[in-house]
Amino acid sequence: MIFAPLLTLNAVEIRYKFDPNTILYIETNSIVRRLYENEYIGDSIYKEVSYIKTENIESDKATLSINNYVMEDTKLNYKTKTYKTKTDTAYKYKKDVYGNNYQTETKKGLHSFPCFPENSIEIGSVWTKPSKYNIDLFNDNKSTLSLDLDVVYQLSSIETIDDEQILTISANAIFVHNKNRLTLLGSGIKKIIGFSSFLIKFNNTAGRPSIIEEIYDFTFILDDCELIETSGSSKSAYKVPPPIKIEETRNWENDEDFKDTEIKIIDGKLYIVMANIHFKPDSPEILHGEYSRVDKVARLIENYKFNQIIITGHTADIGQPKNQKILSEQRALTILNYLVEKHKFNASYITYGGKGGENPIADNSTPEGRAKNRRVEIIVLP
Repeated sequence: MIFAPLLTLNAVEIRYKFDPNTILYIETNSIVRRLYENEYIGDSIYKEVSYIKTENIESDKATLSINNYVMEDTKLNYKTKTYKTKTDTAYKYKKDVYGNNYQTETKKGLHSFPCFPENSIEIGSVWTKPSKYNIDLFNDNKSTLSLDLDVVYQLSSIETIDDEQILTISANAIFVHNKNRLTLLGSGIKKIIGFSSFLIKFNNTAGRPSIIEEIYDFTFILDDCELIETSGSSKSAYKVPPPIKIEETRNWENDEDFKDTEIKIIDGKLYIVMANIHFKPDSPEILHGEYSRVDKVARLIENYKFNQIIITGHTADIGQPKNQKILSEQRALTILNYLVEKHKFNASYITYGGKGGENPIADNSTPEGRAKNRRVEIIVLP
C-alpha cells in the first residue's frame, strides 16, 4: 500500500460522484443502549445493509434507488450473532453532488449527511450544514420524530492512499431547540440534550465515503419530567462489491431437485425461491425428503459464505396473520440452522425473517397456488 500524506494546505473541492454502472454497498454495525429513569433497559445490536444504484443523472443531481435491510441480533445460542430481519424497504430519492438529499422526508435515519460546501476548502476549514434526523424514540415504529440538526464539519487531513485522495473529516451534530420547538409540541417531550460525533473518511477520487464512525448520547426529558436516555456507536463501511457470477447458477437449471426452485440475478443480487417446500403441518420442522433440496442450494451458494444472506419464509394465507408470520419466521430459522449446522455457514452473515401470507405469488384459492405460496426465499447480496 502506498501512503503519502500531503503536507501542504492544498485546496480541495469535495463532491459526490454518481456511476450508473456500479452498485454501492453500505454495511452499518451499531449498538444501542437505552435507560429509563437511569435504570438500564438493555442493549440492541443492529446490522443495516443498503444497496444504492444510480438510476439517472441530471446536471448536479442523481436519482438513486435503494434497497435497505435493518437486522437485529436475536441473541440466540450461537457463538456468533444471529440476525433477524426487522425491516426491508425499497425507495427512490435524489442526491446532489454536495450531499443534499431530496424526497427522503418520511424515511428513517440521518439525511443530507455528510454534506459539503460549494467552494474549495483547505485543511482546518470549518463549515456548517443542516441535516434531518428521523428517529423512533421508543423503538416501536409509531413515535417517529423528525429532528432538525445543524452539523459542524472540519477538514482534518488530506492523504493519498493507493493513488486515491482520502479526506478525514470530523463532524458534530448539534440539536437546536428553537428549530424543533413545533416538532416537540404534542410529542410528550419537553427537551432534548446530547451530542452526536462523527469521524468520516471520504474518498474524494471515487466521490463517496469509505468509512463513517459515530458515537452519540441523547437524553429526552418528557413532559412529566421522566428521562429516557439512548446512547451508542456505529460504524459504516462503503464499498463497490464484485458481481455474483451468473455462470455458477446455470449448471443447476436442469437439475431435478430444482424443478420447484427459481434462480435469478437481479441488480447484482442472487435470488433463490424454493416453492412448494414441505414442512410438517403448522410446524417449522422440515420433512426429511426436502433436505436434498436445501443441500443443493447450500452447494450453489457455498462460494458466498461470507456474503450477507437473507432467508425469508412465506406461508399460504390460511389462518390468523400473526400466526402465519410467526410460522414463516420459524421456518426461515429452520433453514438457517441447517445451513449453519450441516454446511458450516457463519450465522453472523445470515439473516432470517418471515412475511406470513402477505406476499403471495400465486392464487391462494387453489391447492396448486397455496403450494407455490408456501416457499422460502434466499437472497445472496454481493
